[in-house]
Amino acid sequence: MYYLNRVLKKINRKKFIKKSKKTSGILREAMGNKSIGIVDIGAGHRYLPILLNFDGFSKIAMVDPNDNINWSYRNFKKLLNYPKNVKKYQFGISNNTKKTKYYKTKTSTGSTFVNVYQKSKKKKRLLDQSYFGKKNEIDAQLYSFNDFVKLFFKHKVDVVKIDVEGLELNIIKSIMKKHNPFLIEVETNMNHEIYNNTFNSINNILVKKNYQILTAFPVYKNINNSTNEKPFVYGDYNNPIFRSPLEQIECIYVKKSNTNFLEKIVILIGYGFIFEAKLYLESLKSKLSKKKFLLLKKFIEKFNI
Repeated sequence: MYYLNRVLKKINRKKFIKKSKKTSGILREAMGNKSIGIVDIGAGHRYLPILLNFDGFSKIAMVDPNDNINWSYRNFKKLLNYPKNVKKYQFGISNNTKKTKYYKTKTSTGSTFVNVYQKSKKKKRLLDQSYFGKKNEIDAQLYSFNDFVKLFFKHKVDVVKIDVEGLELNIIKSIMKKHNPFLIEVETNMNHEIYNNTFNSINNILVKKNYQILTAFPVYKNINNSTNEKPFVYGDYNNPIFRSPLEQIECIYVKKSNTNFLEKIVILIGYGFIFEAKLYLESLKSKLSKKKFLLLKKFIEKFNI
């Protein structure tokens, strides 16, 4: 079963990549000479597949202080027709520009600017040694979001993705000082044994800034070293026996606005929000050329919604 799942995963990935090339071609034609700015914070352990839909008409920044940013960057560029539009930056983003401690864990996906070793002692929780390993701290550079944009990115930011193991609230605060990206994808913590609850604070900040959450992906706590990530360890919704505790929520927010612009519908389509894109398309009809309007309409109609 394990090998079958791996084969199916590879097949699905190839299908997605092939479909993304078609999608990016259509969206690139619709955008013309316009471009979208995308900042992927915490891009080291994996590239974000959805960004393949924005190939050729976006400036993309991959940001991560970990050495694995090089692996992620190389593998992502191999799939692109326009790899020169992607840049990597090996440092972190927070609410201030400064040098600080970065904790490199045994499994690189757990590396963080949060001192999890100290926090676990305060909370009297045992760290998973197979995941975190022994304390290994290094000096690393952080930039405020605005300093990063001014010094390195130098483009209007339309999309931000955040996956930073506990530093997400600082980053959201930093972004909101001077920037209003249309879409924000952020992994938040809730009921985590080590990290503070960040979902409530982030949600309150973004709602006050006129953002709405369009969708969310729940991540459940592993029980007894199980890899189960379903709502139930045993049973199901109709037969609840053993529920899985919720630990993280990956949320996607969009900025509510009466302003109509082409980038908005292209981002919605690229991120898979086809239903929302269809509703929005009509409001753009008078602002788009007939050719671009029909191009986007034809693409949306393929989904039969």
